Amino acid sequence: MLSSKPSASDTVHCFGFGKLCVGGRKQFGFLACVPVIGEKELVQADDEPSLSFHNGAFMSMTNFSWNGCRVTVKELQSHDALLPYSKRSFMDLLTAEQEYCNNLFHPHLLQLLAVCVSADLQQTRLVFERVHIGSLYSILHQRRAQFPVLRFESLLHLLLQVSDALLYLHCRGFIHRSLSSHAVQLVHPGVAKLTNLHFMVHSSDGGASSDPTRLPIPTELYNWAAPEVIRGRPCTVKA
Repeated sequence: MLSSKPSASDTVHCFGFGKLCVGGRKQFGFLACVPVIGEKELVQADDEPSLSFHNGAFMSMTNFSWNGCRVTVKELQSHDALLPYSKRSFMDLLTAEQEYCNNLFHPHLLQLLAVCVSADLQQTRLVFERVHIGSLYSILHQRRAQFPVLRFESLLHLLLQVSDALLYLHCRGFIHRSLSSHAVQLVHPGVAKLTNLHFMVHSSDGGASSDPTRLPIPTELYNWAAPEVIRGRPCTVKA
């Protein structure tokens, strides 16, 4: 959305799939779109091994190539944990995350590049910028042999980046609610980005809080969730 109507003298800079329009009087705005692509546009690159890892209890992240651009794709995984709920409800989680990603821009939020829809319209996948290393969870618990030592300075730097992303969300009246090591993606060594916005809600600081997904936080996140989050009550930034 542009802050003012651009004129012919405005300068437009392209950054990935968005545009930054700079006008006079120190005015600027973002003009961005998220394309919808088909399944056949996502292929496994021949020059790199396949990398896939869990992204919480119900999602998985897999590296693909899209028109020569290296990306990471989030999708629902086939899991017995889905049985208590309808698959449609979990598809709504992906839709909720897509809507949040369309309106939030921060250097430490994982950038959404496209939405992939199957031919029968029954499956949706979110195409994000490439996650070169993996989630913080996978590094701490599944690939420890590859990363035997994480220096304190490196961990502190990652935590500060995640905190910066959370402050950005809080300033805009949102509560993440599902923050865990699954939600922290290491896109490059020393660069962390926050994702898993599907359980995010509006802060009750400014009024009533509502959960657009109407799904409770999964039990796997209880160890990292505030009591009011677990009970499904309105949340503030203290959560």
